[in-house]
Amino acid sequence: MKYAVGSAVLKEKFVYVSIVLQILYWGGVV
Repeated sequence: MKYAVGSAVLKEKFVYVSIVLQILYWGGVV
């Protein structure tokens, strides 16, 4: 159970980080 929760949190953090990087990237390009 803990492993599944940790995996979900990790995936959520990865999505959040990739979105932030995308925003920074487009902010730098524009």
